[in-house]
Amino acid sequence: AGLPPRLALTIALAAQYVDDNWLTEPIHSVGGVPLPNLTALPLYHFTQKPADDRTTDPATRFKDPWNPQLDRLLRPFRYTWLSPCQRAQFLGEFLHAFEDTFSHRDADRDDQSKNNVPYGSKLGHAGDNHDPDQTYDVREFEWNEERTLQMAREVFERLRALYGLQAYDRDGFPIEFEDIEPTIRAFMLVGKEEAADAPRWQDSEAGALINGENADPEAYRARKARELRGKREVLDEALARYGMEPIPEYDEAEAAANRRRYLGGLAEESDESDYEGILLPEGNHPTGLMEE
Repeated sequence: AGLPPRLALTIALAAQYVDDNWLTEPIHSVGGVPLPNLTALPLYHFTQKPADDRTTDPATRFKDPWNPQLDRLLRPFRYTWLSPCQRAQFLGEFLHAFEDTFSHRDADRDDQSKNNVPYGSKLGHAGDNHDPDQTYDVREFEWNEERTLQMAREVFERLRALYGLQAYDRDGFPIEFEDIEPTIRAFMLVGKEEAADAPRWQDSEAGALINGENADPEAYRARKARELRGKREVLDEALARYGMEPIPEYDEAEAAANRRRYLGGLAEESDESDYEGILLPEGNHPTGLMEE
């Protein structure tokens, strides 16, 4: 989308850290017991309600998602009094929630369950384990590849529009989404073949027991590590063709430091309504430690 590497990294770190930060993560681990973060789930992970969708057609309902909470998350990016780094931090957190609106739906790409209870409102997608988050079709989640491609397209277009930038290839020609689409398709299919042979609850002893499957967490971790390496290779090869550097490793400590540096103090310095619907870094989590 034409963003400078450092800016792109700041946005990417912010987006990923939403899942790792105690304030915003979807699930807390308390004494080894997973508990849903009921405050963060509707703010960062399950923002799209059934009434927010533009259509009920499962083949298209995930396209162009929008809702009031996404608007609240994006609003600080437009605050001219914030620094570019602060605005990038807010944008990354918005993108996490925006991207989740594509995947956090049931197998029909609906965002409500069959009994009309909003999907994920209390337990996230725990009932389907990791299947909704996969970039490839798996079991009854037969729309994953369509929504992954659509998500990539909309994020590309939104970043380009928000920053007013344009990427160019080695020969000076503009890079359009159609140019990178083959890479996105290759990326999203990495891991599909192995996943097809793995049980849904491979990583979870409790889930496997409840669902009559065999758990093998070590095999799960090894499989997902291979998948991640394969996905990175696809992206790095594409970046090399454009004369760009490989993707840096995710550094959770750097992501945490960024959030403290860029958003720390805003809760005390600003009008509360400026950051409605956003969990700013303040206070302690239950162990008494500040957000890490």
